[in-house]
Amino acid sequence: TMSDFKDVMLKDVEFIYPKFDQIYRYDHTFKKDDGNTGKSVPAKADEQDANWSTKFIMSKEEGTKFWNLCEAHHKARAPKKKFKTVHGFKQLEDDRLEFGAKRKTKTAKGKHEAPPLVISGDRTPLENLAISSGSRGNLKVTIFPSLNPSSGEHGITVRLIAIQVTDAVYGGGGDDMAGFDSIAPAPSED
Repeated sequence: TMSDFKDVMLKDVEFIYPKFDQIYRYDHTFKKDDGNTGKSVPAKADEQDANWSTKFIMSKEEGTKFWNLCEAHHKARAPKKKFKTVHGFKQLEDDRLEFGAKRKTKTAKGKHEAPPLVISGDRTPLENLAISSGSRGNLKVTIFPSLNPSSGEHGITVRLIAIQVTDAVYGGGGDDMAGFDSIAPAPSED
């Protein structure tokens, strides 16, 4: 019989907010300097919603192919449910498509999961896993139908299996500095 779980290889994606150097969870109560709340914080495996994750950006063409694959899989495996979305999907202003993949540290039954495999371009283990947004590579994911309880939308969840980083970028300094260029300090006047 066909499985609800389908493995998919995604080539040459751009990683955004990669968080697989350690376990994280989203802390809704974290107070930011700008008065807003919410931030990914390091976590222990037993904490609720602890996971490894990354968002990833694909070209319009490749992203649309992946979306259509997800929709077809949902129709095949959950024909009675109306497909609404790939959970974590965002349409970007430049026409590219952003998706998200994560792997929880524990299964629904409470069994601990191993972290996702992370390799470099030559298929050896990547030594420094703390890559920054803008890194590129390939992604192996598993897709399966699921319901988002907060939105009530049926769709596809993208589960992180393995990551190949072909072009690593380091030193992003975390989400707060994303989008800012590094500018050398001005010489002092003394």
